[in-house]
Amino acid sequence: MTQRTTIPVRPAQLAPVRVGRGKAVHLGSLSSITGPDGSPRYVAAWCGASGSGDNVRAGEPITEPITCGTCLRTQPRPIELINASLTGEPTTLPHTGLVVPHTKLRVSDIRRVPGTGGTRARLMLGEHFIGYISSTVRFHPVHGAWIDTNDLAGYAAHCRTANGRTLNVHDVLGALVREYEAAQRHAAPAAQPDHVNLPH
Repeated sequence: MTQRTTIPVRPAQLAPVRVGRGKAVHLGSLSSITGPDGSPRYVAAWCGASGSGDNVRAGEPITEPITCGTCLRTQPRPIELINASLTGEPTTLPHTGLVVPHTKLRVSDIRRVPGTGGTRARLMLGEHFIGYISSTVRFHPVHGAWIDTNDLAGYAAHCRTANGRTLNVHDVLGALVREYEAAQRHAAPAAQPDHVNLPH
């Protein structure tokens, strides 16, 4: 008889929530418990905060950054990404024209993968390495980052092209790679001759 193993998974949808009447804003997830009208609700999921109810309904815009100390200690990278989108200033990247909600998400390096002919780009969140972008523009998170494509989808939802078109995660990651490549080309110093022959 085959035993079925239950593997805990992180809720796919995360957002700031305020639980009860407390002042802190927590990291919440989409709850299976619905509101009186049948709509889904967000609940605090990571810190065990007490209190009944919350004041954020699924689909409502979020305006307050997460401030709960326990949530910040246990899920620092997802919260950093969420809070940066809430507090950052929209910026137009100089080389691709991509409009991003903040500049904390960036590519820091691109290297070839030996024996494959492909490359992988290091994706950073602020000063923290969170994963790689492959040649096929897929995100591969590093262990312990707790950042996945669902989290990046929240970031991508705030991105726009120069003419205002919305983008998906694949488009945004590809643009971040191209932005880095263009910046490197512009930063490369002009080739200098090894020596100069002066007239006698």
